[in-house]
Amino acid sequence: MASQSHNFSGNYLVLRPNEVSVLYLFRLLWDHELEKKAFVECPPEKFQENIRRKWLIFMSLSSQKMLLHAAKPLRWIGEKLEMWVNLVSLNDNVFVLFFNLLRGKVKMVDRESEAFVSFIGSLDRRVELDQNIKPGDCRYFGALAAMAAKISYENQAFVERIVRDYWKIIDRS
Repeated sequence: MASQSHNFSGNYLVLRPNEVSVLYLFRLLWDHELEKKAFVECPPEKFQENIRRKWLIFMSLSSQKMLLHAAKPLRWIGEKLEMWVNLVSLNDNVFVLFFNLLRGKVKMVDRESEAFVSFIGSLDRRVELDQNIKPGDCRYFGALAAMAAKISYENQAFVERIVRDYWKIIDRS
């Protein structure tokens, strides 16, 4: 099922793990009509009936299917871990968090608030630009780009607060 959409190269392999069932994944190893399958695309001359190529396709599709099935649980775990880190940070530490929990005064944070920090952002809390590098210095744009890349993982409200309050860059639009 080769397509002309891949004119950039005569040597490519496109696998679609969403389009193959687990049962057919195992049948793939001894199937002799691989080029007619909707989940594999490569140039017609590259369809060689050897076990090494089929094994490579089988292992690639299997690992991609496993990653697709693990995506939702891993995302859920990541969101809970991120929320836990923000709860601990907002309440100062774990002990204060548990003390506030007993008092019923836990400080909560919303995912879209300017106080919410991603897990990456919680590893390095620096948000201020280097005070020794001023606009006009040849290192200024490099330092600004590095800090912008660092906060690119954060939500919009957090980024707006940092740009406005710490970097003092005013939107003039």
